[in-house]
Amino acid sequence: MVDANAEFVRRLAEALNEDSAAVQENTRLADLEGWDSVGQLSVIALVDECFNRRLNVDALRKCQSVSDLLHLINGQSQQP
Repeated sequence: MVDANAEFVRRLAEALNEDSAAVQENTRLADLEGWDSVGQLSVIALVDECFNRRLNVDALRKCQSVSDLLHLINGQSQQP
């Protein structure tokens, strides 16, 4: 069985046109070239498709790492 977080990280890298080996849970989103407004829209669509969840745009913008993004998707509170 494929780990859902690992699968999401792989698909996140694909959506942001990044090398999948370069995107890990501890990766800072600001370090990803594809993390811009268009990339964020791609992430919103990806989360809707994969998790059937709608992300709050303001909460998404507060995410600093892939791990923060996973916590947001999984409905856990974000670290300050």
